[in-house]
Amino acid sequence: MRIIHTVVFRLRHDEGSPAETAFLSDATRTLSAIPAVNDFAVRRQVSSKSDARFPFSMTFDDQASYDAYNTHPITCASSRRAGCRRSPRSRSTTSST
Repeated sequence: MRIIHTVVFRLRHDEGSPAETAFLSDATRTLSAIPAVNDFAVRRQVSSKSDARFPFSMTFDDQASYDAYNTHPITCASSRRAGCRRSPRSRSTTSST
């Protein structure tokens, strides 16, 4: 069963700043390079109902692929990046299709 994983967050960087652009570019390059990751996408949150500004979404072929991603050194390092913080309403969701 295919797994869809979404991470919703906001950055400390100013909107449209070189730091924001660099973070998103770096995240796209590094996270999409993890072998288990399929269909990686960066989206922009535009609803006024959320203070999160960006969702990352990706798919995995199965639970073993998701587990490999979740414990991969790149994923662990990305979670600790100083430029990214979870907003009070941010969440990481995973669902099966």
